[in-house]
Amino acid sequence: METWYISNGDEKSAKENDWVISCAMNRPMIDDVIFNDPATIVFWDDGTKTVVKCQEGDVYSKETGLAMAMLKRYMGNDNTYNKEINAWLGENE
Repeated sequence: METWYISNGDEKSAKENDWVISCAMNRPMIDDVIFNDPATIVFWDDGTKTVVKCQEGDVYSKETGLAMAMLKRYMGNDNTYNKEINAWLGENE
């Protein structure tokens, strides 16, 4: 699959595009997934795993669990993704 990025021509955009392309080319692929309510566990082809759990009061969803595990892994496999989501939703105020 070929991906194209549009830059407005400035240096910052070019650097950001290089980062996006690098991340896309170097991202791990899923080897296996275990759906075990309330957790979703993803095993990656680089030997790592990512675990996400449904929060109290939420309804378990395989699709949401997989999406959150992918987001978590692609944002550093720590709680960075959760902080970012909460910041944009205004839940840390």
